[in-house]
Amino acid sequence: MLSEVFDFADPELWNSNSFAALRPRLIIHVEAVVAKLESELWRHRDRATKQPFSMSASREQRQRAAEQRRTAEEAAAAEVTAKLDRARTILGLLQQQ
Repeated sequence: MLSEVFDFADPELWNSNSFAALRPRLIIHVEAVVAKLESELWRHRDRATKQPFSMSASREQRQRAAEQRRTAEEAAAAEVTAKLDRARTILGLLQQQ
């Protein structure tokens, strides 16, 4: 959210005392966000490969459900990947300063 408002690559931003004091906390927070997104990405990729459970469904119904699940999980993984890339970029900028 802060990345939309502030340019973390701007060295002038870190010259102010308030942002200089905030930076170590931001680094820890963004590291936690990166870890959470990595976990979420792994979960989506793992679920995309698993078959949905259904005892009474026919083979065609199970195949259709598996394809729908795979498509949905791949789309969710793509969204998380975009967020993860942005978070890693911000973390890199925070750690450079």
